[in-house]
Amino acid sequence: AEVTEENYSASSELLLRVDDAGITADLATLAVRLQTDQQSALQLTLNEPTRVRWRPGSFSVERGCLTAVLSAGDGTASRLCVAVQYPDGSGIVELEELRLARLPLPAGDLEVDAVVAGRMQIDGFVPLRGHADIQIAELVAHIDNYQRSLGTMAASLQLANGQAALQLNSEPAQPLRVNGKFSAQLASELAQSPVAGELTASVDGIRIVEEFLPMALAYELSDLRGELRLALDLSGVLARPVLDGSLQMIAAGWRNEAIGTEFSDVTMQARLRETTALSLSAEGKLGVGAFTVAGELVDIAGDSPMLMANVTLADARTIDLPEYSADVSGEFALQMSSQAM
Repeated sequence: AEVTEENYSASSELLLRVDDAGITADLATLAVRLQTDQQSALQLTLNEPTRVRWRPGSFSVERGCLTAVLSAGDGTASRLCVAVQYPDGSGIVELEELRLARLPLPAGDLEVDAVVAGRMQIDGFVPLRGHADIQIAELVAHIDNYQRSLGTMAASLQLANGQAALQLNSEPAQPLRVNGKFSAQLASELAQSPVAGELTASVDGIRIVEEFLPMALAYELSDLRGELRLALDLSGVLARPVLDGSLQMIAAGWRNEAIGTEFSDVTMQARLRETTALSLSAEGKLGVGAFTVAGELVDIAGDSPMLMANVTLADARTIDLPEYSADVSGEFALQMSSQAM
């Protein structure tokens, strides 16, 4: 049997038996290719024969293991094993070390390396009970030719009494530090399940900020430094989560190469309110002078985001080129959208 679609293909040699009781498939070989994006694909190959049974209201897979190779990796094969007895039995999913290399993320040119492994044990399906553990090691972020080792992360999931509880954590003395707890009361319609939780994260180095800036501005910045701290609170339902939180930038600095200005000792506080508005304040040195900013970014998730801010400068070196320089003092109000400033 062979199936080929736009984003996946599969081929198998199998013995198929169909009778009044249901369907039994003895898989001798199985090869599946999933195109995850334009640059990477996951190739799965069955290691040894296994049996799959389907009956009205029930489903089972005898333990079957597949070799997994991700093209966004170094070619090292991982191992994925599955065994399921639904609905009256249990299930297990195991993933041995899957090595990712330069896996692209949605944020611009940001890519990551990682080694992922995990195990999920389902103790019962009705109601759903079980637990899972996932480890992410050797995590490295890449932005163009810059790379930053971030450390390791771990996640654990508990399913019991109609609830799901997820916990995230990392080592305290590494560049990326993450701690979070999330829970969901599982509803019959999963998308309407109430969710709650909190996440704190910090990372040494603010180079990642470049990925969220306009390209023309990002190219002008150099020597980005400092620490980012993030705190988020989650509420709402799974289909429509609501986020409140704060972002801090500490001991930050950078240089604008186009006009020669040097920002240093920058601190920033930003507060996210119900996923729709962001209030912010910042202060620091601009050359030998100083600056402060206080403002708000509104309609973040809408079609017309708008930044409104009050800026104060005190002997701030706004231009510092060999030909000329400018020290500026004063106050002004800034209003900026995607269309005008």
